Amino acid sequence: MEQLATEIDLGPGFGIATLQEVPIEIIEQNDEMEEVIKDLEGLRDIMLEFNIITSQQGEQLGTASTEVAAVKDTTESGVQELTKAYEYKEYISKRRQGVTRVVAIVGGGGMGIAGFLINPFLGVGTMVAGGGLGWFLTRKKTVDTILRVVPTKVDSGDADS
Repeated sequence: MEQLATEIDLGPGFGIATLQEVPIEIIEQNDEMEEVIKDLEGLRDIMLEFNIITSQQGEQLGTASTEVAAVKDTTESGVQELTKAYEYKEYISKRRQGVTRVVAIVGGGGMGIAGFLINPFLGVGTMVAGGGLGWFLTRKKTVDTILRVVPTKVDSGDADS
């Protein structure tokens, strides 16, 4: 590698300065190093952006995880409340059937007594028929069939939605 030198007179009292020319290979290496540095800076910027994005996604995952846990707790609570409501409904349904059955049998018996006053044979028949009809109508299977066949009343608010 050959170096060229140039002498420059800097004026009185300063002397002569010697400038050496830099070989082309060193200039090319310097240019390549500058390109590598620019590429590394670009890579650093990309990595910083990935870091920010990853951090944001981590926060979103944390929020989603919290929401999933809250939904799980709410769902479990809802299932427990529905189970209680179903058990209460079954209890009330059984109580209501029992009361209805007693009223139907007593009503049949009352009709039988009235019929008995008119005619003893008619009274006994009416009593048995009324009691049997009351028992039949209050059976769960019969009640369920009646509820399926008889249309339920729809609230006007429900019909609009």
